[in-house]
Amino acid sequence: MKIDLKWDKPTKLKDGAKPNFIYTCAGLDEILNRPGIYIFARRFGKPVVPLYVGQALKLRSRIEQQLNNVQLMMGLK
Repeated sequence: MKIDLKWDKPTKLKDGAKPNFIYTCAGLDEILNRPGIYIFARRFGKPVVPLYVGQALKLRSRIEQQLNNVQLMMGLK
């Protein structure tokens, strides 16, 4: 079994009020639609605290779904 590991830089969420979301993600098109792990986290001063860790077969699609998850997005807010 061959495992390919790639760690992308964190992507900041932006105010999504205009498209009727709580947050939106710039660069979502750059995320490949392949299996992967994603983390939603908050920064408290210097430390970054993970709030949700997920896995997906289609990473970009799953992140788009999570951006519509009101409970998760309110937790991040």
